[in-house]
Amino acid sequence: MVYDSSIYFLGAVGGVFAILGVVVLPITSGDTAFRAARLIIAEFFKFEQKTLVKRLVIAIPLFVLGFIVSKIDFSVLWRYFSWANQTTAMVMLWTAAAYLFRYGKFHWVCTLPAMFISTVCFTYLAYNKIGFNLDYQLSVYIGLGLTVFCSILFFTLLKPIAKGDPDALVDDLVKQ
Repeated sequence: MVYDSSIYFLGAVGGVFAILGVVVLPITSGDTAFRAARLIIAEFFKFEQKTLVKRLVIAIPLFVLGFIVSKIDFSVLWRYFSWANQTTAMVMLWTAAAYLFRYGKFHWVCTLPAMFISTVCFTYLAYNKIGFNLDYQLSVYIGLGLTVFCSILFFTLLKPIAKGDPDALVDDLVKQ
Protein backbone atom coordinates (compact mmCIF):
# COMPACT_ATOMS: atom_id res chain seq x y z
CA MET A 1 0.00 0.00 0.00
CA VAL A 2 2.82 2.39 0.89
CA TYR A 3 4.61 1.54 -2.35
CA ASP A 4 1.54 1.97 -4.56
CA SER A 5 0.34 5.21 -2.99
CA SER A 6 3.85 6.70 -2.83
CA ILE A 7 4.62 5.98 -6.47
CA TYR A 8 1.16 7.09 -7.61
CA PHE A 9 1.11 10.41 -5.74
CA LEU A 10 4.81 11.30 -5.72
CA GLY A 11 6.13 9.73 -8.91
CA ALA A 12 9.12 7.40 -9.14
CA VAL A 13 11.70 9.61 -7.40
CA GLY A 14 9.39 10.91 -4.69
CA GLY A 15 7.99 7.42 -4.16
CA VAL A 16 11.45 5.98 -3.57
CA PHE A 17 12.19 8.68 -0.98
CA ALA A 18 8.85 8.08 0.73
CA ILE A 19 9.44 4.32 0.90
CA LEU A 20 12.96 4.86 2.25
CA GLY A 21 11.49 7.18 4.87
CA VAL A 22 8.96 4.55 5.92
CA VAL A 23 11.78 2.03 6.37
CA VAL A 24 14.63 4.22 7.65
CA LEU A 25 12.86 6.51 10.12
CA PRO A 26 11.45 3.77 12.39
CA ILE A 27 14.83 2.01 12.38
CA THR A 28 16.70 5.16 13.41
CA SER A 29 14.06 5.96 16.04
CA GLY A 30 14.41 2.47 17.50
CA ASP A 31 18.20 2.73 17.45
CA THR A 32 18.04 6.07 19.23
CA ALA A 33 15.59 4.71 21.82
CA PHE A 34 17.80 1.71 22.60
CA ARG A 35 20.92 3.88 22.80
CA ALA A 36 19.18 6.37 25.10
CA ALA A 37 17.87 3.58 27.33
CA ARG A 38 21.34 2.00 27.52
CA LEU A 39 22.96 5.30 28.45
CA ILE A 40 20.30 6.13 31.04
CA ILE A 41 20.73 2.73 32.69
CA ALA A 42 24.53 3.05 32.58
CA GLU A 43 24.42 6.50 34.13
CA PHE A 44 21.95 5.45 36.81
CA PHE A 45 24.11 2.51 37.87
CA LYS A 46 27.36 4.44 37.22
CA PHE A 47 28.45 1.77 34.74
CA GLU A 48 31.18 2.98 32.35
CA GLN A 49 30.38 2.55 28.63
CA LYS A 50 33.73 3.04 26.87
CA THR A 51 34.39 -0.59 25.93
CA LEU A 52 32.20 -2.72 23.69
CA VAL A 53 31.89 -5.49 26.29
CA LYS A 54 30.52 -3.10 28.91
CA ARG A 55 28.05 -1.71 26.38
CA LEU A 56 26.84 -5.20 25.54
CA VAL A 57 26.25 -6.00 29.22
CA ILE A 58 23.41 -3.48 29.14
CA ALA A 59 22.47 -3.65 25.44
CA ILE A 60 21.83 -7.41 25.20
CA PRO A 61 19.20 -7.50 28.00
CA LEU A 62 17.59 -4.43 26.41
CA PHE A 63 17.43 -6.17 23.03
CA VAL A 64 15.93 -9.28 24.65
CA LEU A 65 13.33 -7.10 26.36
CA GLY A 66 12.67 -5.33 23.04
CA PHE A 67 12.19 -8.71 21.31
CA ILE A 68 9.72 -9.84 23.97
CA VAL A 69 7.79 -6.57 23.71
CA SER A 70 7.68 -6.92 19.90
CA LYS A 71 5.68 -10.15 20.34
CA ILE A 72 2.86 -8.32 22.15
CA ASP A 73 -0.20 -7.35 20.11
CA PHE A 74 0.68 -3.86 18.88
CA SER A 75 -2.90 -2.60 19.19
CA VAL A 76 -2.64 -3.24 22.95
CA LEU A 77 0.92 -1.94 23.17
CA TRP A 78 -0.05 1.19 21.23
CA ARG A 79 -2.83 2.01 23.73
CA TYR A 80 -0.31 1.92 26.58
CA PHE A 81 2.20 3.95 24.60
CA SER A 82 -0.32 6.61 23.61
CA TRP A 83 -1.58 6.96 27.19
CA ALA A 84 1.99 7.13 28.57
CA ASN A 85 2.98 9.70 25.95
CA GLN A 86 0.01 11.96 26.73
CA THR A 87 0.54 11.53 30.47
CA THR A 88 4.14 12.63 30.06
CA ALA A 89 2.92 15.72 28.24
CA MET A 90 0.40 16.35 31.01
CA VAL A 91 3.05 16.15 33.74
CA MET A 92 5.37 18.44 31.81
CA LEU A 93 2.62 21.01 31.24
CA TRP A 94 1.71 21.04 34.94
CA THR A 95 5.40 21.37 35.81
CA ALA A 96 5.88 24.30 33.44
CA ALA A 97 2.67 25.91 34.69
CA ALA A 98 3.87 25.56 38.29
CA TYR A 99 7.21 27.13 37.45
CA LEU A 100 5.56 30.07 35.68
CA PHE A 101 3.00 30.51 38.47
CA ARG A 102 5.64 30.47 41.21
CA TYR A 103 7.72 33.11 39.45
CA GLY A 104 4.74 35.37 38.73
CA LYS A 105 4.79 34.82 34.96
CA PHE A 106 1.85 34.30 32.63
CA HIS A 107 1.15 30.65 33.57
CA TRP A 108 -2.10 30.25 31.65
CA VAL A 109 -0.15 29.40 28.51
CA CYS A 110 0.67 26.06 30.20
CA THR A 111 -2.15 25.78 32.76
CA LEU A 112 -5.02 25.68 30.26
CA PRO A 113 -3.39 23.00 28.05
CA ALA A 114 -2.49 21.08 31.24
CA MET A 115 -6.14 21.13 32.29
CA PHE A 116 -7.26 19.97 28.85
CA ILE A 117 -4.76 17.13 28.55
CA SER A 118 -5.50 16.08 32.14
CA THR A 119 -9.16 15.67 31.25
CA VAL A 120 -8.19 13.65 28.17
CA CYS A 121 -5.76 11.40 30.08
CA PHE A 122 -8.05 10.78 33.04
CA THR A 123 -11.03 10.09 30.77
CA TYR A 124 -8.99 7.73 28.59
CA LEU A 125 -7.73 5.81 31.61
CA ALA A 126 -11.23 5.49 33.06
CA TYR A 127 -12.80 4.47 29.73
CA ASN A 128 -10.22 2.35 27.92
CA LYS A 129 -9.55 -1.35 28.43
CA ILE A 130 -6.01 -0.59 29.67
CA GLY A 131 -7.60 1.30 32.53
CA PHE A 132 -10.90 0.76 34.29
CA ASN A 133 -13.10 0.03 31.23
CA LEU A 134 -15.95 2.17 32.58
CA ASP A 135 -18.93 3.64 30.76
CA TYR A 136 -17.98 6.54 28.48
CA GLN A 137 -20.28 9.10 30.11
CA LEU A 138 -19.03 8.17 33.57
CA SER A 139 -15.43 8.30 32.32
CA VAL A 140 -15.92 11.86 31.06
CA TYR A 141 -17.31 12.91 34.45
CA ILE A 142 -14.38 11.25 36.20
CA GLY A 143 -11.91 12.97 33.85
CA LEU A 144 -13.50 16.36 34.44
CA GLY A 145 -13.73 15.79 38.20
CA LEU A 146 -10.08 14.76 38.53
CA THR A 147 -9.03 17.74 36.44
CA VAL A 148 -10.99 20.12 38.69
CA PHE A 149 -9.38 18.42 41.71
CA CYS A 150 -5.86 18.84 40.24
CA SER A 151 -6.59 22.46 39.37
CA ILE A 152 -7.78 23.19 42.90
CA LEU A 153 -4.62 21.58 44.30
CA PHE A 154 -2.54 23.62 41.87
CA PHE A 155 -3.98 26.94 42.99
CA THR A 156 -4.23 26.18 46.71
CA LEU A 157 -0.98 24.34 47.43
CA LEU A 158 1.37 26.18 45.09
CA LYS A 159 2.56 29.53 46.35
CA PRO A 160 4.40 32.22 44.41
CA ILE A 161 8.00 32.79 45.46
CA ALA A 162 8.34 35.92 47.57
CA LYS A 163 11.30 38.26 47.44
CA GLY A 164 14.04 37.10 49.80
CA ASP A 165 12.92 33.44 49.58
CA PRO A 166 15.93 31.06 49.85
CA ASP A 167 14.70 29.17 46.76
CA ALA A 168 14.71 32.40 44.77
CA LEU A 169 18.28 33.07 45.94
CA VAL A 170 19.42 29.64 44.73
CA ASP A 171 17.71 30.19 41.37
CA ASP A 172 19.40 33.59 41.01
CA LEU A 173 22.78 31.96 41.68
CA VAL A 174 22.11 29.25 39.11
CA LYS A 175 21.24 31.89 36.48
CA GLN A 176 24.60 33.58 37.04
